[in-house]
Amino acid sequence: MSTRSIRSRRRVRTSTALFLVLAAVSASHAWLSFTSKPWLGKEAVYAANGIVSTMHPMASEAGLEILRQGGNAFDAGIAAALALSAVEPWMGGPGGSAYCLVYDAESGEMWAMDASSLAPAAARPEDFTREALSEGHRAMGIPGAMAGYAAVLERFGSMSFGEVVQPALHYLEEGSVLTQFGATITGWLCGHCPEAFPNFGRVFAPNGKLPGTGDIMKNPELARTYRRLAADGGDDFYRGAVASEMVAYMRENGGIWSKSDLADYEVKWRRPLQATYGELEIYGVPPSASSLTWMQILTILEEYDLQAMGHNSTAYVHHFLEAQKLAHADGYQYVADPDFVPSPTDLLLSEVYASVQRRRIDAGRAATGRVRYGSPTSWTRDPDGAELPAPVPAGPAAEPRTGSGEPLEGSTSHIIVADAAGNCFTFTHSLGNIYGGHDVLGTTGVLGSNIMDWFDVEPNVWSGEASSLILAPGKRNRFTLSPGIITAEGKPYILIGGSAAETTMPGIAQVSLNMVEFGLDPQAAIESPRVVYGDVLHWTGGTDVHLEPEVAATIGDSLRALGHEVAPNEGRRPITGHVNAVMIDPTTGHMVGGAEVRADGHVAGY
Repeated sequence: MSTRSIRSRRRVRTSTALFLVLAAVSASHAWLSFTSKPWLGKEAVYAANGIVSTMHPMASEAGLEILRQGGNAFDAGIAAALALSAVEPWMGGPGGSAYCLVYDAESGEMWAMDASSLAPAAARPEDFTREALSEGHRAMGIPGAMAGYAAVLERFGSMSFGEVVQPALHYLEEGSVLTQFGATITGWLCGHCPEAFPNFGRVFAPNGKLPGTGDIMKNPELARTYRRLAADGGDDFYRGAVASEMVAYMRENGGIWSKSDLADYEVKWRRPLQATYGELEIYGVPPSASSLTWMQILTILEEYDLQAMGHNSTAYVHHFLEAQKLAHADGYQYVADPDFVPSPTDLLLSEVYASVQRRRIDAGRAATGRVRYGSPTSWTRDPDGAELPAPVPAGPAAEPRTGSGEPLEGSTSHIIVADAAGNCFTFTHSLGNIYGGHDVLGTTGVLGSNIMDWFDVEPNVWSGEASSLILAPGKRNRFTLSPGIITAEGKPYILIGGSAAETTMPGIAQVSLNMVEFGLDPQAAIESPRVVYGDVLHWTGGTDVHLEPEVAATIGDSLRALGHEVAPNEGRRPITGHVNAVMIDPTTGHMVGGAEVRADGHVAGY
């Protein structure tokens, strides 16, 4: 099957010119034939033996090093994740959460892993304010990422933890040079942290302030913890000396962890979510991850002639934003810990439900206020009789700030690896916000997360009703981590994922459509200007539309004329998600990858 037949779906929608171009390309190369991009940018990376796309050059090279040593995609992916805890420690690490999709080439099976953090057993919603969820020791959830790293290696890896951690040990002990992006974001969002949390300052600001661009950054205490885990087994993190030290430090500083919280932690392996987009099959990680949201955006948009609308045209962007509103409203209602809140994911991703959702989109007018969630059970049973809810009037948006008044934004990092054997790994880990809860746990070098910020302690701001995200003991928070795999002819075709809190899912959706509908290669698809509806954090309730400058300059006024509340640009490029993507030719196995240009993204291959 050619690229054109995949993109054309139920009706021929490829232009005559593109058809002639594709027809001239030999069938063996049709899968990786792309439309030229009309802007200057990085070129995509092509590879035959293995490819690694991450949010930092050193992490991508760490993963490539493991592939060259004979490791598989899963070994390389965990090596990259561990390296990120050294070179990009504010985005993810063993004290946070992790999710992934795994395609095992030998069995042909796909699995989803949920290694999200948990609320401690002593956590009660009445004991928290919104501010208390955002920063400090009480904001720190029971970590799942370390268990996730170990679970991937145990089930799918070919190398030991001691082998794949070697690149990370080098950077933790010898140091890595801080990039301008890293220095800017950490200085802005965590400049107060060394003074507010002295133990954090001791590790990450030994000279009294956070390192700046070009400075060396180390964490030998985390290296020591990793060496201990390599020698004694990862169980030490949850039941041994490392666990005991972390719990003791938390208790000394007002935290509510217990030893049993750590000892009882379990990774959840689940069957992936599945939907269709024309001839393609789309897979994602089930709740408590948020793959459902970007998958819903695609299922809603599937029946529109997006190519005829034109890439980033007023009509295309309008329909995209309206679909995002609907998908996000469902996400805030139905994406939660499945042990606490059952989610009808099959119905939410069904064509019948998508057809009802499309009736809620007015091609000539933007929905105002806060769009209401849908009713998948009744709508799929009786789509013709579906009563379509009106939006809830939007009140003022809350400021995303900590209790001390410091700004908040999400911190997450994504990794993609594919190897010559056909194994595929798309993995996201997070600390919640930049540097998580803003403290290091004793002398372990482990940063605590602030995943509690993803819970609610009040009614759902989007519906005004009781929240599915209400804090509860032992509950997994809804997270915006959203790994995905898109298959063609039964084989992995697109590996994708991203970061940047609530902007993650629309970012993934736009990049996916850029590749599938508009023929861009992964790097060009990522570079293409993007848009997003809403704020970076769910609980602020913002309803503005944020446009990157290139979009604002061309169609900003026309979107306002349709009723979109377009936020003014204030001298800073809005956050519209950070995305990594890899495409694989299903016939040859050859790979082409892209990485985020809005951050330190990097692709390495051979």
